[in-house]
Amino acid sequence: MKPDMKKIYIIVLILIALLAGPGGYAQERQQYRFSQYFLQPHAMNPSFSGIEDFWNINAGYRKQWAGLEESPEVYFVSFNGVFRKPDYRMNSVRISRPEAYEEQETDEAYRKRMRKHGLGGFLSNMEMGRFRIMSGLLSYAYHIPLDRKLNLAVGVAAAFTNNGFGKGAYNVRTENDALYLAMISGGVNSTLYDVNVGATLYGEKFYLGYSATQLVMATTTSDEELDKPVSYVHHYAMVGYQMDLSYKLKLQPGILLRYDQQQEARFDANIKLRYDDLFWVGTTYRNKESIAGLFGLVLNKDVTLGYSYEVNTGAFNIENSGTHEVVLGLRLGNKYRKSPYFW
Repeated sequence: MKPDMKKIYIIVLILIALLAGPGGYAQERQQYRFSQYFLQPHAMNPSFSGIEDFWNINAGYRKQWAGLEESPEVYFVSFNGVFRKPDYRMNSVRISRPEAYEEQETDEAYRKRMRKHGLGGFLSNMEMGRFRIMSGLLSYAYHIPLDRKLNLAVGVAAAFTNNGFGKGAYNVRTENDALYLAMISGGVNSTLYDVNVGATLYGEKFYLGYSATQLVMATTTSDEELDKPVSYVHHYAMVGYQMDLSYKLKLQPGILLRYDQQQEARFDANIKLRYDDLFWVGTTYRNKESIAGLFGLVLNKDVTLGYSYEVNTGAFNIENSGTHEVVLGLRLGNKYRKSPYFW
């Protein structure tokens, strides 16, 4: 396939996947397609906001199908943290056996003390030639201890997605097409607003979460003739487990299921081997799409670095140099140097 035909094929395929739906456009937000999606789980399920006992900030870059002209580039940033009442017991006289505090505390008092509020945010921008998608959300979660080993979190998020076609020359078959006329005259811009909800059950060794996005959707557009929104609820289920292979070595398998009525069910399966809070290696597989290698490094107690290299395994097999994804993380307020819950 010639380079210019490759470029046309890529653009057509992505635009159909992202914008086309019966009678209008419906899409899945870009943050859900990252290889290292587990570094910002609140972007898929708002109830994960605040699951850590510190604040985590991530900034990343994803270059998809490297080597192809005008292939997608994504920049993103996220934050996720917790609000909890201060533990005034720490101001009391220290004792030689601190766990005695918990032994004397009633279950009701424990559940009340351990309740917490989480806040998260996510913003990404994808560019491919004159085509651009910007999406973001702000999430909130309330974490409720069911007992000393099991917690329930419920969350909600307000989200938006902005699609833009820049002004310019396009090659089309039908020159009186409304979309074509709008693009050559001044470009096209549309924004979708929606609400997401989620719930997660988690303990020290596992998590099980479900979320639904695009429950409520509103749209604005720069061209009313193109304003034909189709609202499909997207369903997500996340499950993970942590196995202690030794005192410092942990095996962490997980899976993400995605479903909506427009497409068949899809899944991302990943497994990571983590050594203490120093580094991790792993792999993730997205059915009918790709497989990726994962590597993460804790540079110091506050800074982390994650990298993934992804190759396509599906029907879309245009020759390219793979997909690269880099995520730089910063931990704030982690004064007790706690290891991340699962990520």
